[in-house]
Amino acid sequence: MTHSTAVSHPISAATTLFSVIRRSASQLAAAKVLTAHSADNVMDEARQLVLHALSLPENTPALLGIAALTPNELAAVERLLHARIEQRIPASYLIGRAQFAGFWFNCDARALVPRSPIAELLPNRIMQELGMEPLRILDCCTGSGCIGIAAALHFPRARVSLSDLSPEALSLAQENIALHDVQSRVTATLADGLQGFAAHSFDLILSNPPYLRDDEYPQMEPEYRHEPKLGLTSGSDGLAHYGNRRSRICVKAASA
Repeated sequence: MTHSTAVSHPISAATTLFSVIRRSASQLAAAKVLTAHSADNVMDEARQLVLHALSLPENTPALLGIAALTPNELAAVERLLHARIEQRIPASYLIGRAQFAGFWFNCDARALVPRSPIAELLPNRIMQELGMEPLRILDCCTGSGCIGIAAALHFPRARVSLSDLSPEALSLAQENIALHDVQSRVTATLADGLQGFAAHSFDLILSNPPYLRDDEYPQMEPEYRHEPKLGLTSGSDGLAHYGNRRSRICVKAASA
């Protein structure tokens, strides 16, 4: 990215950072991409994608908006937009990270893009419901580990166990455990719900389990179909996790 102050070489308005973000947002809107993962509108998603393509941080100062992009930088933006629009890859997968409950997590196709209404419960609502700070927490169907790790960060005295059926998801969760430097308090275990755990030993059980029917997956928006089916579907009726005794306790706790 370059700045130009010489009158003989004016910056083209079409290539400034601001204009590229606006143009990218227009392209995303025209393509009718789903913006339910990393943002709730095309302008915010365009900003995330453009800044990532340029290796710029989220807190890039507005002053840089008038800077002109080089041809190589413009090409990098176009490549990322092409993957987003033509392949419908979620922006969070392209960026490689997503924000959840105020924290950033590594994010890729090994697990769902971090999202859950549980984020709104951390930490105050949970403290109100429990009447205490939880010291032993279990996160079933952990995926990327975002829920359990966010809980560990909000409750610094807690020890947290993460469980998931997917080895791939657990490998991503391990990366996020290391990312937030909570290895001493957070462990990840390959397990089906409460398998290997005693429910009564936890102050808090959290879960964001799959709930869609198997036949709904092929009909979903393309962005969702880039995510692992295991994290979205739950049998022919969407209730398999309720029928599994070990998982049912996790689901009941998550629905309370």
